[in-house]
Amino acid sequence: MIHCQICQSEGRPAKFRSSRLRICQWCITLLCEKPLDPNGVESRFHSLIDSHLATLTQDKDPRSYRHLAAQKITPPIQAGFFESIFNRALVNQRQHEYEEKIATQSNQLRNAEIAETKRQLPKLKADLIERALSRNNPPQFAVYGFQNRRSMKDVIEPTLVKYFNAVRFSILSGVNKSPRLEPEEWEWLRKKILHDDDYLCRICKEESQERHVHHIIPLSKFGSNHPHNLITLCYSCHNSVHPDINVTQHIR
Repeated sequence: MIHCQICQSEGRPAKFRSSRLRICQWCITLLCEKPLDPNGVESRFHSLIDSHLATLTQDKDPRSYRHLAAQKITPPIQAGFFESIFNRALVNQRQHEYEEKIATQSNQLRNAEIAETKRQLPKLKADLIERALSRNNPPQFAVYGFQNRRSMKDVIEPTLVKYFNAVRFSILSGVNKSPRLEPEEWEWLRKKILHDDDYLCRICKEESQERHVHHIIPLSKFGSNHPHNLITLCYSCHNSVHPDINVTQHIR
């Protein structure tokens, strides 16, 4: 089971869990480090995906299709001993024609595969994005190092996946801090979050007379006022997640 929807980890326990979002402490710490430009994150993510898709249509070596082409072309008549000596020009011509047919067939197979790949680009892109974001068999490319040793590297680095997921869930405000909402707007949003969370603290799961709505990514750390970034906590749990400040207690 995926415990954190930001890093897609199955091993890290979720720090906060609601019907809107599950997130672990590691991702919270990462997202609080610096402000992120949502447009920049999305642009870099899609540019890497598009670059990888381009290699699927460009890096088609005709030589890799030679074996398939050779299966479709009838080989030349095997020259006998005397023919290979006294009629070498004819034997060479046969071999030359055979190689030309293979080259032509290889190019046809290559062009057909490129055309099919281009036709399926929208589906391929959607599949690559899903695999990258879910971290389930993520798209990779080969890297050649010392003595031409081959290793695989992710097309989208895991940190960028976390940033992109955070942007998708709208828990970040961007490069500018989100302002605090007007009292009437905040009260409406607060009641909505409490209702969605069944009026239960999402950490201790206990009913409490005093319920707070907590910003998972604080406004001071460029968190947003989006419902995905809000969660219901009791006073005790809310106080424990803010060890540096004393949470105001008010009975509601």
